[in-house]
Amino acid sequence: MSVDRSLGDRMSAGTGRTLNLALSGSSNDRAWAREQLARFTYKAGWSFRIEGGYILTLIISVRVENTYHRGEMISIASYANIYVDGRDEELFARQLASAILTVEHHESQEWLRRDGVIFDDPHKKPEAKP
Repeated sequence: MSVDRSLGDRMSAGTGRTLNLALSGSSNDRAWAREQLARFTYKAGWSFRIEGGYILTLIISVRVENTYHRGEMISIASYANIYVDGRDEELFARQLASAILTVEHHESQEWLRRDGVIFDDPHKKPEAKP
């Protein structure tokens, strides 16, 4: 899948934050994770998939308005390694919810403005201290 700009790149460029929930994986784990993921729905335009081998990755893709260039639509993707050892359905659901909230939080930081200026820009590099 081609994306204009990945959320992972946007996050690391601005805040240094990454999502690493844990590791696991086999073809059976991947099949189980995909079955679990198929049970969930979220907002229109959001899609989820599981990729990987030994390390399973949850990929969240969504098309959103570019907060820096209003009216322009961009595709973003967020990547989160997920833990499926033990095949705990509740743990899987919590990891999915957490990954969604991370994307939503990042986007809310870009949209919240005070006097027309982004209040807490997730892409702004911290200022160096003297």
